[in-house]
Amino acid sequence: MGILDRLAGKRGSQETSEHRGYVEAMIIMIAADGIIEDDEVQDFLRNVYTRPQLSKIPKDEMVSMIKRSLASIESEGVDARIKAIAQLLPGVEKKMDAFRMCLSICASDGDVAPEELDILKKMQAAFDLSESQVEKLMNE
Repeated sequence: MGILDRLAGKRGSQETSEHRGYVEAMIIMIAADGIIEDDEVQDFLRNVYTRPQLSKIPKDEMVSMIKRSLASIESEGVDARIKAIAQLLPGVEKKMDAFRMCLSICASDGDVAPEELDILKKMQAAFDLSESQVEKLMNE
């Protein structure tokens, strides 16, 4: 934070590209089947507030990140954003964390729609996750 930011009383943003990757992956999963279920939104919020990767992001920054993610998904399309998310998340562990969050959202309403399965397959490919890695995540 620079001196002028301190003069204006602004604090530095806590958002990172990694945070954006997690949030955007979950938003894509929520919207995958075209129906936004309350259970999915609740699971999104649970992930945001309980995962150490996201829990420290202030509410106003989270809202801003969600808006930017929605705009990017709308302007670039889901497939392009999934590829971008893979670039935002360095290393296999972070990609597995994002996939884990998406699996929890997918399972939250008790029904896996074909569109959700399609998104998971695209994420698996873009994140370069093996069948055994995905199986491990599904069995957690």
